[in-house]
Amino acid sequence: MVERERILRGWTRAQLTEAAAIDPKTLRDLLNGRRRPTLGTVATLSRALDVPLAEVIAIVEQPRLPRGGQSEPTQDLLPLE
Repeated sequence: MVERERILRGWTRAQLTEAAAIDPKTLRDLLNGRRRPTLGTVATLSRALDVPLAEVIAIVEQPRLPRGGQSEPTQDLLPLE
């Protein structure tokens, strides 16, 4: 979502890191899924892109098998692609 918004604005990753005042390596790791973002970083990116915070945060339901063998949903954060 962050990457799409960056591209729609015609910004480079360097321009986004400057607008959001975050380290370029941090942004690169977030976009590549090597690091999970903090809420503060997500909020900073949403302000820089002028996108509501709720639109930047993505949650996916994935089944998890407990000891009894029946699946129940869990929530995991998605990368900021």
